[in-house]
Amino acid sequence: MNREEHLAWAKSRALYYLNEGNIDMAVISFTSDMRKHGELKRHPGIELLTMAHLGSNLNIKFARKLINDCN
Repeated sequence: MNREEHLAWAKSRALYYLNEGNIDMAVISFTSDMRKHGELKRHPGIELLTMAHLGSNLNIKFARKLINDCN
């Protein structure tokens, strides 16, 4: 997969978990999937999402925004 395809795939999997109400799995899925692609493994969106999650500042709406805003 190229970068754009991989990013779309990672987002769709994470958003699936958010739609199920599972923020933990959305973060785990997105982080894991992004790190599987050479051009995305150091994407700043990974750190932003993880820091918000660890800081307990993450709700479904904010998680969705962080994920969707990754490009």
